[in-house]
Amino acid sequence: MTTRKSFEKQILPWGNVQGIRLPKAACKKLFFGPGEELMIDVAPSGVYLRKPSKMMWQKAVLSVQGRVLQWGNSLGVQLTGAARMIPQFNKGDTILLEVEDEGIFIMK
Repeated sequence: MTTRKSFEKQILPWGNVQGIRLPKAACKKLFFGPGEELMIDVAPSGVYLRKPSKMMWQKAVLSVQGRVLQWGNSLGVQLTGAARMIPQFNKGDTILLEVEDEGIFIMK
């Protein structure tokens, strides 16, 4: 049975790129830690963060590699290139993070 939990966040500036701070509960549930490699599946409706060993999101038009990074006292993911452009994420956008057993959906 898939359990899902939702969080509302914002796209924030992170140096010269944009990023999302990941909820501590989501990182703990998915065992995401600093330096962890992940796949970012990209679709017009949003992105899906998952471990490389998990199945690609069916709606994805492409997948790019990413990494969980330390961001102050938090963990985060940078959104660059296609991961930001295809879903049209912009700095300051309010987004919804839906955490499920296999990964995190990020959508407007």
